[in-house]
Amino acid sequence: MPVGTCGETVPDARHPQHEILLQAYSGMTTSKDTWKFDRTIPGEADAAIALITEMIDQLRDKNWDEQDVFSIHLALEEALMNAIKHGNQRDVSKKVQVTGIVSKSQFEITVKDEGKGFVRAEVPDPTDDGNVEKTSGRGLMLMEFYMSEVKYNDTGNQIRMLKIRSEEPSTN
Repeated sequence: MPVGTCGETVPDARHPQHEILLQAYSGMTTSKDTWKFDRTIPGEADAAIALITEMIDQLRDKNWDEQDVFSIHLALEEALMNAIKHGNQRDVSKKVQVTGIVSKSQFEITVKDEGKGFVRAEVPDPTDDGNVEKTSGRGLMLMEFYMSEVKYNDTGNQIRMLKIRSEEPSTN
């Protein structure tokens, strides 16, 4: 892929497989130690997967431990798919706003959909005996377990997640 003005990888319009990435690309800044992004992606799983892949690559470039990478990957996938599926009701005309930063010490992301939102306290606890068979609430529980901090806005259509690195990379 070509390199943009800030040294970031930019999807190439000449390659059909990069079309979804082009739709997702709206801006980012990079440095050796941090990668900041601000994207508006279409409400489609392929756009979310492309962005997740890029974020995971950034974590690995910054030598994050694979357990932390796994935790972030799982939480990212849940947050983005919830925004597309539950928030935007799979309406491809609706967008998902994704902003954040990847550094050597922390990962922070905010995901906002165009939906009506939800009330976190009204989502059943999937670990309660009466809810074990239900599928709702598991993704939220996993995000809250694997991330250092998870917060929802008052409307319930935005989530902010923070992961503090478990261990600092070696300086060797």
